[in-house]
Amino acid sequence: MKKFLFCCLTLLLFAACQEETKAPSELFSFIPPNTSIILKSDNLKDLAASLKENEFLKANENSPVYEHFQQQFKALQHIESFNESLLCFNKIGRKEIAITLLTEEEIDINLDSIQDKKVETFKYDNNEIKKYTLAGSETFGTQLNNIYVYSSSKLVLENIIRIYDNQLPQDPTLEKIYHAASKKHSVFIHQEEFNQVYPLLFPNGSTKFLQNFSDWTVLDLDIDEDEIHLNGVSSATIQDNRILNLFEGIEPQTNEMAEVVPNSAIGYFAFTYDNFEKLKSNLTEYKAKELAPLQNENFFNSIQEVGEVYFSDNTEAIILNSIDATISAEALLAYQDVNSEFRGVSIYNFPDQDNIFEAYQPLIKQNDLGFYAALDHYFIFADNVKTIENIIANYQNRTVLGNADAYKNSQDALSDESSILLVSINENLKKHLAYKVEEKLKEDVQQLKLNDFKVGALQFIYDNNFAHVNAILQKAKTNNSPQHISQINSIKLPEAIASRPQFIKNWGTKQMEIAVQDEANVLHVYNNTGELHWKKQLDSRIEGDIQQIDIYNNGRLQLMFATQNQVYILDRSGNVVKPFPLKFNNTITQELSIFDYDNNSKYRFVLTQGNEVMMFNKEGRKVKGFKFSKTDSELLQPPKHIRIGRKDYILVNEMNGTLHILSRTGDIRVPAKKDFSFSTNKWYQYKNLFTTTNINGELIQINESGQITTKDLELTENHSFVANNETMVTFNENELSINGKKANLDYGLYTSPQLIEANNTNYIAITDTQTSKVYLFDTNANLIEGFPVYGNSEVSIANMDNRGKLELCVKGEDNSVLLYQMN
Repeated sequence: MKKFLFCCLTLLLFAACQEETKAPSELFSFIPPNTSIILKSDNLKDLAASLKENEFLKANENSPVYEHFQQQFKALQHIESFNESLLCFNKIGRKEIAITLLTEEEIDINLDSIQDKKVETFKYDNNEIKKYTLAGSETFGTQLNNIYVYSSSKLVLENIIRIYDNQLPQDPTLEKIYHAASKKHSVFIHQEEFNQVYPLLFPNGSTKFLQNFSDWTVLDLDIDEDEIHLNGVSSATIQDNRILNLFEGIEPQTNEMAEVVPNSAIGYFAFTYDNFEKLKSNLTEYKAKELAPLQNENFFNSIQEVGEVYFSDNTEAIILNSIDATISAEALLAYQDVNSEFRGVSIYNFPDQDNIFEAYQPLIKQNDLGFYAALDHYFIFADNVKTIENIIANYQNRTVLGNADAYKNSQDALSDESSILLVSINENLKKHLAYKVEEKLKEDVQQLKLNDFKVGALQFIYDNNFAHVNAILQKAKTNNSPQHISQINSIKLPEAIASRPQFIKNWGTKQMEIAVQDEANVLHVYNNTGELHWKKQLDSRIEGDIQQIDIYNNGRLQLMFATQNQVYILDRSGNVVKPFPLKFNNTITQELSIFDYDNNSKYRFVLTQGNEVMMFNKEGRKVKGFKFSKTDSELLQPPKHIRIGRKDYILVNEMNGTLHILSRTGDIRVPAKKDFSFSTNKWYQYKNLFTTTNINGELIQINESGQITTKDLELTENHSFVANNETMVTFNENELSINGKKANLDYGLYTSPQLIEANNTNYIAITDTQTSKVYLFDTNANLIEGFPVYGNSEVSIANMDNRGKLELCVKGEDNSVLLYQMN
């Protein structure tokens, strides 16, 4: 059906181009020279109304960026046109864009509604010009025959008068495609002139990708509340050395690049071909020189699609999609020097990196391609191993653009095959563009609201000296859920990782950082971009998790933890807080317990050494008023503080099955009436009861009076249990139960489930270390979309950069931390 529609459009355009005797409209004759963009409309008032109803534009109508671009129209804001009009944009001077309105209708400017106004009249070549100074903005207007011209630039208006007086012809290419546009709303873009305007919009951007692309492009504009859709043609007939003409005689092929592009990318540029010999011939003609003989030409003959993928850290990758991966791999047999292995995929050194660049330049810009890897029928080349690892990870995790519903939606408006396809992942592109605009707009661009407009696409399908063009910015359908996770970073440590990575808060930046200890007992702390903030050599392994306290009660957080023989408090730069560390001769056998009974920073630190319990204050002195010091057998778990109502309870369980429920002073607060066959699971507060399980798979609950109830959960001895006051989670063999709702997983070697609260939502995480899969569930036992992802440890989840989206960090390979973003 799509091919049929494009054929019909081709016939219509061909017929329009053959009507040599049909004169263009009179408005066309007055287009100023060196115009970069022309907006043709049969009713500018209706167009403005459509733009205001579009949800993307409506969501940002109060944005400083929106207001900044509105200022460009300030000179014409008091002029309205209800008939056919042309709005022309010209660069004048070094940093100014002039806007000119051409219409067959005399405009009635309501001067009575304007306080600050002035109207002057003067002549130019015997033509009367009115200069309107309205609210500080200047507009120049004149009538030429039956055409009315209004411009923000006196110079542009004078140029139009000269065209009229001297009957100067218009650009013949523009004249040919002018009639191909619809009678409603269309946009004409003059490529070379637009290249001059682009730096004014993005002064820190590059125009390399725009150079020599085409001549004129006309796009019919269709706008409603859910999408902005443009379709038309791009003509490359004035000069032969146009990028578009490289596809002459080449059949467009199916686009598959999105199946390997990570969701963390900014976007990608891809082109296809069915005949490399023809493409090479076109490239030779374009460059006006004979190409040097290519090595491994069989490789290029086996390729049907080439993509350049862009990332926010300014790295790029070239991905080649093969029609026969066996032929492609055989052509690369000379390049089998393995640099490294990543998740079962070999990454090779590629010394002949200029070969690919020379084969496809100028269609690709990246020429530093020192490494490559093969993923099914995709061959990935990049200038660093980390970029290739990122692509491999996302491909294996299925966190790629091709799986995103927003991308699938956009494909309904495009053809399956194209010569050139550009796709943007808008949230990532927005952050990238923030560094391309003026400095004063940087923060405002980052704050633009994209809502469900997640993906944009621009497609060219080459025909004869022109190409069909489709562009779409579309709201994702509400009945489709977004892709929920993508890998955004990978951090490599110099040694293997010894503990799970976890998020910690940097009170200075108000953002989260990642703390992880390696097997050399070095504690590393990385910022949210993956850069090392600080590291510190410790005496031994950290027991349990790093915890954060506010020891001075001033909002400045410190890290606190115990190793085998010391208790540390470190500030946000890794410096020791005196009088810590506390040093002990005997081994610390449990994770450090930290109590803050009244949330007033009057901390109590409880240390376990076998069967001995010691409590310290924040000055590092032993608390003499705490009476409980020794048990008959070793502690099975670190002492646990639970507060119910206004009462504090400290639970201490021994390996012999004895439970002590203590007060703040260490006295028995609730008598335990029997010994328990404890499992290895901790005590939790669930439904305001002290709750755990025993080795017989029974749920044990004790109320504040000491009354005990049991319930057989039919669990095996090696089950796992975790809870908070509202949610109870068990994992038994391969069955995960969340508040009684079941999820069956494949058999494997699993970590204990984690119950994590983030952004006021409870998540349940569990990792199969045998298959390196991290699962994440909601409290209804539904697997979060996009999971499982690759990982080899318990996880940490937090809003890392305070921008609403959650991040997840987990151990990847033996010496790497993976950072994922949840959408």
